[in-house]
Amino acid sequence: MSVSVVVVGFGDEPVLEECLSSILEQLGPDDDVVLVDNGITTPTLHGIRTVTPERNGGFGSGCAAGVVATTGDTLVFVNSDAILMPGAMKALTS
Repeated sequence: MSVSVVVVGFGDEPVLEECLSSILEQLGPDDDVVLVDNGITTPTLHGIRTVTPERNGGFGSGCAAGVVATTGDTLVFVNSDAILMPGAMKALTS
């Protein structure tokens, strides 16, 4: 089972890098993360697959855009201001 994580960001995202790092630390080699850039104004981690919609259609539209770009068997949505505690991804996907 592979996992795809979708994170939607907008505007100033002061903990986005920490959010993405906390996700990446818990993923395996077949898992992926898709960041939907709905107008993020802060830098993000390099190596994260980013989707930039033509227009910001809001959170739901951003989630849908992220889903289209995923490859995993299981989808997990993580808010851009959330920092996953160790073991959280396993708990979410079991």
